[in-house]
Amino acid sequence: MYFFYLNNLVIVASLFAIISVQSVERCDNYARAGATLNFVKCQEALFYNSCNDKEFLDVSCVGFSSSCEYLQTLTTKCGSVYGLCYTMEEQRQIMKMWVRQFIRELVRYPGEFVDNGMEIMNGDCLNNTVNTFMDQFEVEQIKSMIITEENHKLLNLTCPMYVVYDKDGSERQVYDHPYSKSLSLPSFWGWCQWKLNKYKDKEFYKHMSNLYRCDGKCNNNTGDNQVWKINSLTYMEWDPVKKDFIGNGGDHFSDYIHEEPLKSIFHIPLDVQFGLNDADFTNYDQGRMTMCRGFKILIDNLTEPVERCLGEIQVREVVWGHLLQRIDRYIHRLFGVAERVTGKTQMLGDFTYRVEIVKCLGLEEQ
Repeated sequence: MYFFYLNNLVIVASLFAIISVQSVERCDNYARAGATLNFVKCQEALFYNSCNDKEFLDVSCVGFSSSCEYLQTLTTKCGSVYGLCYTMEEQRQIMKMWVRQFIRELVRYPGEFVDNGMEIMNGDCLNNTVNTFMDQFEVEQIKSMIITEENHKLLNLTCPMYVVYDKDGSERQVYDHPYSKSLSLPSFWGWCQWKLNKYKDKEFYKHMSNLYRCDGKCNNNTGDNQVWKINSLTYMEWDPVKKDFIGNGGDHFSDYIHEEPLKSIFHIPLDVQFGLNDADFTNYDQGRMTMCRGFKILIDNLTEPVERCLGEIQVREVVWGHLLQRIDRYIHRLFGVAERVTGKTQMLGDFTYRVEIVKCLGLEEQ
C-alpha cells in the first residue's frame, strides 16, 4: 500500500480523539479529498492484513485477533487523518458512520475475529474508543447488537437499506401482494446509515439511488405519503391512513435527478480513466502530470454533483472514498503495466509516488 503523509498529523494516546483542524498551506477540496483517500487506503490496509511495513500509518499488521484493537486502530490511526480540514463536528459525524459500518460487518461475520467481538462487548473498550463521537445511548445500542437474542436487530443491521423487520422477525410490507417486495416506504429506512458502504465496486453505481434516499436532502416526501421503488428514485403517491395508492398509482420520477447528478457521477470517472490511458506511463514525468490532472478533473467536476443531493457529510464521504479510490487503483494499474513494459521493478517508487500525490491534493509531506 502507498500512502501520503499529512502535515502535523496528531495521534492521541487515549485512543481516538476529535482533532482540531491543522494548519496547512491550503485547506480546500483537494486537501479534503486527500484526507478521504488516505482514510480509505488505511482502512483497506487494516482489512487486508498484508503486514506491509511501508505504509505510514502502520496498521497492516494488526490482524484479527482482537476486535478491540482493530476498532481502536480504525478510529485512532485511520481516523486521525480527518484532523486536516474537517471541523470537529464533521469528524464526529464521519467517525460515527465508519464505526457503524464496522459494527455491521462484525455482527454479520462474528467469526472474523478470534474473540468473536467479545472484547468490544466486555470492559471499557467500546466506551473509551468512541466516547468522543458517540453518546451513551449509541454505545449501548452497539452492545445490544453484538450479542442479541432479538433476531430483528440482526436482520435490520444486515438486510438491504430499504428493508425493515418487525420484532417478531417478519419483514414489513407496503401491502400484501408479491409486487410489494419491490417497494418500500420512507419509514423502512431507519437503519440505512449503518449500510452506507455495504455496496462496493460494480454494485456502487447501482445503489447510488439508495444513498440519495438515505441522505434525504432532495427527498420530497412527507412521512409515508410516498411508496418508493427499490434501487430507484421512482415513487408513487400513497395514502398512509387508507394504506392505498392515490389516484391511479402511476409512477413519478424525482425531477431533481432525472439525469443529473447521477449521469456525471457515472461518466466523469470514466472520462478520467480514458484520459489516463492516453499518457505514456513509461515516462514517469508524463505519468505523474497525468495522474495529478486526473485527480483534479475528478474533484473539480464532481464536487457540485456530489453535493447537490447529498447534504450529510458522512454520506458524501462514502461516495468520495469510492470515486477517489477507483482512480487511485487505476493509476497503480497503469504504472504496473509500465513497469512490465520497461522491465523496471520499482518504477512507481512508493516514496516518489507518495510525494507527488501529496502535491496533487494540496497536502504537505511530514
